[in-house]
Amino acid sequence: MKTPDRRNRALSHPDDADIKIFVVGLGREFLAEARLAAERAKAGENAAPGFGGRGATATAVLMAEAACEAVLSEYVAAFEDRRVITESITSEIRDERDHARQWALLVRQLAPQYGLGSSSEYRALNCLVHLRNALAHRNASHKTVGTWPAELDPCVRMGILPVLRYSGHLEWTGQVLTPPVAEWACESVERWLETAKALFPDISVSGMDLKGGFNAAE
Repeated sequence: MKTPDRRNRALSHPDDADIKIFVVGLGREFLAEARLAAERAKAGENAAPGFGGRGATATAVLMAEAACEAVLSEYVAAFEDRRVITESITSEIRDERDHARQWALLVRQLAPQYGLGSSSEYRALNCLVHLRNALAHRNASHKTVGTWPAELDPCVRMGILPVLRYSGHLEWTGQVLTPPVAEWACESVERWLETAKALFPDISVSGMDLKGGFNAAE
Protein backbone atom coordinates (compact mmCIF):
# COMPACT_ATOMS: atom_id res chain seq x y z
CA MET A 1 0.00 0.00 0.00
CA LYS A 2 1.34 3.43 -0.92
CA THR A 3 2.18 5.61 2.05
CA PRO A 4 0.31 8.93 1.86
CA ASP A 5 2.43 12.05 1.59
CA ARG A 6 1.60 14.21 4.59
CA ARG A 7 4.40 16.71 4.22
CA ASN A 8 1.97 19.51 3.38
CA ARG A 9 -0.97 18.23 5.42
CA ALA A 10 -2.80 20.93 7.34
CA LEU A 11 -3.46 20.39 11.05
CA SER A 12 -6.67 18.38 11.25
CA HIS A 13 -7.57 19.39 14.78
CA PRO A 14 -6.83 22.50 16.89
CA ASP A 15 -5.19 20.29 19.55
CA ASP A 16 -2.55 19.30 16.98
CA ALA A 17 -1.08 22.78 17.37
CA ASP A 18 0.29 21.67 20.76
CA ILE A 19 2.43 18.96 19.17
CA LYS A 20 6.09 19.96 18.99
CA ILE A 21 8.35 18.49 16.35
CA PHE A 22 12.14 18.50 16.62
CA VAL A 23 13.72 17.46 13.33
CA VAL A 24 17.38 16.49 13.55
CA GLY A 25 19.85 14.87 11.19
CA LEU A 26 20.01 17.51 8.48
CA GLY A 27 23.69 17.99 9.23
CA ARG A 28 24.36 14.36 8.41
CA GLU A 29 22.47 14.65 5.12
CA PHE A 30 24.21 17.87 4.15
CA LEU A 31 27.64 16.44 4.92
CA ALA A 32 26.85 13.37 2.82
CA GLU A 33 26.02 15.69 -0.08
CA ALA A 34 29.30 17.54 0.50
CA ARG A 35 31.15 14.24 0.29
CA LEU A 36 29.42 13.36 -2.97
CA ALA A 37 30.33 16.78 -4.35
CA ALA A 38 33.97 16.25 -3.37
CA GLU A 39 33.99 13.02 -5.36
CA ARG A 40 32.45 14.82 -8.34
CA ALA A 41 35.16 17.46 -8.05
CA LYS A 42 37.83 14.79 -8.42
CA ALA A 43 36.08 13.27 -11.43
CA GLY A 44 35.60 16.67 -13.01
CA GLU A 45 39.21 17.63 -12.51
CA ASN A 46 40.34 14.39 -14.15
CA ALA A 47 38.06 15.04 -17.12
CA ALA A 48 38.97 18.72 -17.54
CA PRO A 49 42.08 19.67 -15.54
CA GLY A 50 41.95 23.14 -14.05
CA PHE A 51 38.24 23.69 -14.65
CA GLY A 52 36.20 20.51 -14.39
CA GLY A 53 35.93 20.40 -10.60
CA ARG A 54 35.14 24.02 -9.85
CA GLY A 55 31.37 23.83 -9.45
CA ALA A 56 31.48 20.60 -7.47
CA THR A 57 34.13 22.04 -5.15
CA ALA A 58 31.97 25.09 -4.47
CA THR A 59 29.06 22.76 -3.70
CA ALA A 60 31.22 20.75 -1.28
CA VAL A 61 32.29 23.91 0.56
CA LEU A 62 28.77 25.29 0.81
CA MET A 63 27.19 22.02 1.91
CA ALA A 64 29.94 21.18 4.40
CA GLU A 65 29.52 24.54 6.10
CA ALA A 66 25.73 24.16 5.98
CA ALA A 67 26.10 20.78 7.69
CA CYS A 68 28.11 22.31 10.50
CA GLU A 69 25.58 25.09 10.91
CA ALA A 70 22.69 22.63 11.01
CA VAL A 71 24.33 20.56 13.75
CA LEU A 72 25.00 23.68 15.82
CA SER A 73 21.36 24.68 15.55
CA GLU A 74 20.29 21.22 16.70
CA TYR A 75 22.70 21.30 19.64
CA VAL A 76 21.43 24.70 20.75
CA ALA A 77 17.78 23.66 20.52
CA ALA A 78 18.40 20.40 22.37
CA PHE A 79 20.49 21.98 25.11
CA GLU A 80 17.93 24.70 25.73
CA ASP A 81 15.10 22.16 25.81
CA ARG A 82 16.98 20.15 28.44
CA ARG A 83 17.94 23.32 30.33
CA VAL A 84 21.64 22.78 29.76
CA ILE A 85 21.75 26.37 28.53
CA THR A 86 19.38 29.25 29.21
CA GLU A 87 17.13 31.03 26.76
CA SER A 88 19.36 34.09 26.99
CA ILE A 89 22.38 32.05 25.86
CA THR A 90 20.32 30.63 23.00
CA SER A 91 19.35 34.15 21.94
CA GLU A 92 22.94 35.36 22.16
CA ILE A 93 24.13 32.52 19.95
CA ARG A 94 21.39 32.96 17.38
CA ASP A 95 21.82 36.72 17.27
CA GLU A 96 25.50 36.29 16.35
CA ARG A 97 25.85 36.44 12.57
CA ASP A 98 29.27 34.76 12.35
CA HIS A 99 28.84 30.98 12.40
CA ALA A 100 32.28 30.24 13.87
CA ARG A 101 31.63 32.72 16.67
CA GLN A 102 28.31 31.00 17.36
CA TRP A 103 30.22 27.78 18.00
CA ALA A 104 32.69 29.69 20.17
CA LEU A 105 29.88 31.05 22.33
CA LEU A 106 28.49 27.56 22.90
CA VAL A 107 31.91 26.09 23.64
CA ARG A 108 32.74 28.83 26.15
CA GLN A 109 29.45 28.17 27.88
CA LEU A 110 29.73 24.37 28.07
CA ALA A 111 33.48 23.71 27.90
CA PRO A 112 35.29 26.87 29.09
CA GLN A 113 38.47 24.88 29.66
CA TYR A 114 38.85 24.21 25.92
CA GLY A 115 41.43 26.44 24.25
CA LEU A 116 39.75 27.76 21.14
CA GLY A 117 42.72 29.99 20.33
CA SER A 118 45.09 27.03 20.08
CA SER A 119 42.64 24.63 18.44
CA SER A 120 43.59 23.61 14.89
CA GLU A 121 40.06 22.24 14.45
CA TYR A 122 38.49 25.58 15.33
CA ARG A 123 40.91 27.51 13.13
CA ALA A 124 39.97 25.27 10.20
CA LEU A 125 36.27 25.81 10.93
CA ASN A 126 36.79 29.56 11.03
CA CYS A 127 38.58 29.51 7.67
CA LEU A 128 35.86 27.32 6.18
CA VAL A 129 33.24 29.86 7.25
CA HIS A 130 35.27 32.66 5.65
CA LEU A 131 35.67 30.64 2.46
CA ARG A 132 31.99 29.85 2.31
CA ASN A 133 31.12 33.52 2.75
CA ALA A 134 33.65 34.59 0.12
CA LEU A 135 32.14 32.19 -2.41
CA ALA A 136 28.47 32.63 -1.52
CA HIS A 137 28.68 36.44 -1.29
CA ARG A 138 31.42 37.03 -3.82
CA ASN A 139 32.24 40.61 -4.74
CA ALA A 140 33.83 40.42 -8.17
CA SER A 141 36.44 43.10 -8.77
CA HIS A 142 39.73 43.82 -10.53
CA LYS A 143 42.47 42.47 -8.29
CA THR A 144 46.22 42.26 -8.53
CA VAL A 145 47.43 38.78 -9.48
CA GLY A 146 48.22 36.70 -6.40
CA THR A 147 46.08 38.68 -3.95
CA TRP A 148 43.39 37.22 -1.75
CA PRO A 149 40.25 38.56 -0.08
CA ALA A 150 41.21 40.05 3.27
CA GLU A 151 39.28 37.43 5.26
CA LEU A 152 41.03 34.54 3.47
CA ASP A 153 44.56 35.90 3.39
CA PRO A 154 45.42 34.76 6.97
CA CYS A 155 44.08 31.29 6.18
CA VAL A 156 46.46 31.09 3.22
CA ARG A 157 49.47 32.55 5.05
CA MET A 158 49.02 30.15 7.98
CA GLY A 159 48.71 27.16 5.67
CA ILE A 160 45.20 26.27 6.82
CA LEU A 161 43.68 26.35 3.35
CA PRO A 162 45.35 23.71 1.15
CA VAL A 163 46.39 26.16 -1.57
CA LEU A 164 49.54 27.82 -2.86
CA ARG A 165 49.67 31.59 -2.70
CA TYR A 166 51.00 31.81 -6.25
CA SER A 167 50.48 28.84 -8.52
CA GLY A 168 49.86 30.36 -11.92
CA HIS A 169 46.23 31.31 -11.34
CA LEU A 170 45.15 34.82 -12.18
CA GLU A 171 42.43 35.01 -9.53
CA TRP A 172 41.95 33.50 -6.08
CA THR A 173 38.94 31.38 -7.04
CA GLY A 174 41.19 29.41 -9.38
CA GLN A 175 43.17 28.26 -6.36
CA VAL A 176 40.33 27.36 -4.01
CA LEU A 177 37.92 25.66 -6.42
CA THR A 178 39.95 22.47 -6.54
CA PRO A 179 39.40 18.88 -5.31
CA PRO A 180 41.89 19.21 -2.40
CA VAL A 181 39.87 22.13 -1.03
CA ALA A 182 36.63 20.15 -1.39
CA GLU A 183 38.17 17.29 0.58
CA TRP A 184 39.57 19.70 3.17
CA ALA A 185 36.14 21.28 3.70
CA CYS A 186 34.54 17.91 4.44
CA GLU A 187 37.36 16.77 6.71
CA SER A 188 37.40 20.07 8.60
CA VAL A 189 33.72 19.77 9.44
CA GLU A 190 34.06 16.13 10.45
CA ARG A 191 36.97 16.89 12.76
CA TRP A 192 35.22 19.85 14.35
CA LEU A 193 31.99 17.96 14.95
CA GLU A 194 33.91 15.12 16.58
CA THR A 195 35.67 17.69 18.76
CA ALA A 196 32.38 19.33 19.76
CA LYS A 197 30.76 15.99 20.52
CA ALA A 198 33.60 15.13 22.90
CA LEU A 199 33.34 18.51 24.64
CA PHE A 200 29.59 18.78 25.11
CA PRO A 201 27.31 16.94 27.56
CA ASP A 202 26.04 13.62 26.28
CA ILE A 203 22.37 14.07 25.53
CA SER A 204 21.98 10.90 23.50
CA VAL A 205 20.72 9.15 26.66
CA SER A 206 17.30 10.64 25.87
CA GLY A 207 17.23 8.64 22.65
CA MET A 208 18.40 11.44 20.39
CA ASP A 209 21.80 10.99 18.81
CA LEU A 210 22.70 14.23 17.06
CA LYS A 211 25.34 12.50 14.99
CA GLY A 212 22.88 9.97 13.61
CA GLY A 213 19.65 11.89 13.92
CA PHE A 214 15.98 11.10 13.52
CA ASN A 215 12.66 12.87 13.67
CA ALA A 216 11.27 13.03 17.17
CA ALA A 217 7.84 14.22 18.24
CA GLU A 218 6.90 15.05 21.76
